[in-house]
Amino acid sequence: MDVTDLRSVKQAAAQIGDGAVDLLINSAGIAGKRTRKLGMSITNPGRRFSTLTPWGRCGSLKPSLITSPSERKLAVTITSGMGSLTGNTSGGSIAYRSSKAAVNMVMRSAAIDFAPRGVACVLINPGWVKTDMGGPGASLTRRKV
Repeated sequence: MDVTDLRSVKQAAAQIGDGAVDLLINSAGIAGKRTRKLGMSITNPGRRFSTLTPWGRCGSLKPSLITSPSERKLAVTITSGMGSLTGNTSGGSIAYRSSKAAVNMVMRSAAIDFAPRGVACVLINPGWVKTDMGGPGASLTRRKV
């Protein structure tokens, strides 16, 4: 499903119905044009920031995750080191960095809120990967599975 498309999220939830979800993986990000300008002059802030709350966008799947009989229920969000406050030594990419910092906070709060319900919420940073977003200068090569 596409977390930026609410219709897509609702269709996925309808397909699951009363079924269980043991693992929810949130992976969303739009880098956009890199700029060194001060401020956040981005062409479509709504689209960029719609990727910052995958947990909220996937709200219709939460009941299936919470009620799963699985002993290990996981909500995993792919993040980026670009969202690190202390790791930002180069500046730039303000909108992208801000959206990743925000999703980190969303998942930190979700981890606290959903722990009593047996759901572990985790963030995974794959590192700087050679993709369309990462570019050819990235240090890691993506493996196709």
